[in-house]
Amino acid sequence: MTRIEETSVDSPVGRLRGYTRDGVLLLLEFEEGDRGLHAGVQRRFPDAVFEETRRPEFLAPLVRYFDGDLRALDRIACDPGGTPF
Repeated sequence: MTRIEETSVDSPVGRLRGYTRDGVLLLLEFEEGDRGLHAGVQRRFPDAVFEETRRPEFLAPLVRYFDGDLRALDRIACDPGGTPF
């Protein structure tokens, strides 16, 4: 079973929802979207259990980015999936 945490954060571009596995960001999407990207995470991890979390610390670098720290995004560990190509 794969545990995926999801949480939301307000930003200047709208409310964002992030999904992480073991502290690594898998997906960041607009919360008000059609959640089509969320379905992709479900296909990638068919045994996933999604858990809402109130610990948005993995999104803290994103908040710092919007506050003007342009290098903050470099500190986000990401695993977007896909192929080596």
